[in-house]
Amino acid sequence: MFTFSYPITRDYPFRWFKWVALVGAILLTALVSILNFANNGYTMDVLYTTELNETVSRRLWTQKMIRTDDKTFPTCNSQNLPVNTQYYTNKLGLAYNIANVWQVLPNGKNLTLPSLKYSNNPIDNCTIPLIQLDFTSFDRSAAQLGWRGWGIGAMGFVTCLVNNGQQTYVNLTTKYDFIPPTIDTGAAFEFLQAPDSQNLTSLWWGESLMSWYWLNLAQRMGKQAKLDEDEDITKGTLVLRPHTNSSDLTSLDFFSPTEWHYVSTPRGKSPVCCLNQANNPHNIGALHAQKVKPDVWIESDSFAKVFYSTIMADLGQVYTPNIVSNGALLTAFSKNITIMNNTVESNSLKAGPARVPYIANAEEDKKLAITPSYIYTQYLCQVPKLKSTGSLLLSLLIADLVFLQAGWLILNWVATWRLKNKEPSAMYCEKCVTAEQDSSTIELVEDKTIKSGGRTMYRALSSRGLPVEEGAP
Repeated sequence: MFTFSYPITRDYPFRWFKWVALVGAILLTALVSILNFANNGYTMDVLYTTELNETVSRRLWTQKMIRTDDKTFPTCNSQNLPVNTQYYTNKLGLAYNIANVWQVLPNGKNLTLPSLKYSNNPIDNCTIPLIQLDFTSFDRSAAQLGWRGWGIGAMGFVTCLVNNGQQTYVNLTTKYDFIPPTIDTGAAFEFLQAPDSQNLTSLWWGESLMSWYWLNLAQRMGKQAKLDEDEDITKGTLVLRPHTNSSDLTSLDFFSPTEWHYVSTPRGKSPVCCLNQANNPHNIGALHAQKVKPDVWIESDSFAKVFYSTIMADLGQVYTPNIVSNGALLTAFSKNITIMNNTVESNSLKAGPARVPYIANAEEDKKLAITPSYIYTQYLCQVPKLKSTGSLLLSLLIADLVFLQAGWLILNWVATWRLKNKEPSAMYCEKCVTAEQDSSTIELVEDKTIKSGGRTMYRALSSRGLPVEEGAP
């Protein structure tokens, strides 16, 4: 038998259907909008920043609420810092030159690298194997000689560990000269950025003590340059190495003067080089006690200790002995400011910024704490940026319409499926259902007005009392 079917439209008999559809549409719209906004509401924009750690850890509010696609997470490229380039730490104090970079292989051999792969990793485990002091006089520029007859070029050699996923070691060098060749540009040596006395208190004191002790050493060298009436020292070099078993910065045994040389010029004769007698002691205190020329041993020791401490503070080394992070040591070394105040400065050349000694107390000592340091450089990053309003609204509208249509189809399918299983007449049209209900209530009543051949005729009445048919039972 041939059959045909056609769609019919009827109201759902469920009282809850309208409210479920309304509330569901609102909730689905909100959920889809948030999901679509989180995954497609942003584009990636290029950003140059020095704050790599803060940038890559930054999360949008949508990323905090739900798990979104990683494509919207900020990313930054590592920097390759070539050998023989100069950098500062994030504290912007001393300048550091990368001398060489290497890794230790499993077989114990060193692998020399052309550059340091760096991703804002903290600088760890720094040691200073030696500090070199170069005393110069006439070899300096006329501008430098105009400010001070003698100058000291201090150089610190540092070895540090950078954990960039592999154990990478780097050798650094840093220099200090209170009266540099550029002195006539306006000021004596200063850090790249003057330390904040409240937030970088240890470095603030390091800068201050280095300037005071540099002037003190230069003045002392000027007085010790004359060896005798016919011979003057014109330049010299002193190399100081920290003892591995000494951590007491107040001791004269902290450094060992392993090498010292100087060039002198006898009047009317050629320069004499490198008088380094083998029978001289290798102890600062003994050299000073014996008045070994040039007797700048105590002043050199004090300046080198301040230089050593400032380097370690600038590199963020917490677990090393340090003058500028220890209240008692800082009090001991800064008390000499009172003595030097009226002797080593001139009207136009001032040390500082500290002008008075440090007085140790619990509150002030807390400010001397050293924080970790990082190499200060810029990174190329990609960060999420909100789309334009028009583009964002259009993408949200399209996504909402698609999901609302899908939700409506699913809701209709579920409601129809349930209705078909529970209501046999669910697929009938509304009038067909009414007619079926009417026919099911027909009853036979005797029609006494009609007699036919001795048979009683009956009339069928519907539930509405209308005649349907007549006939004999």
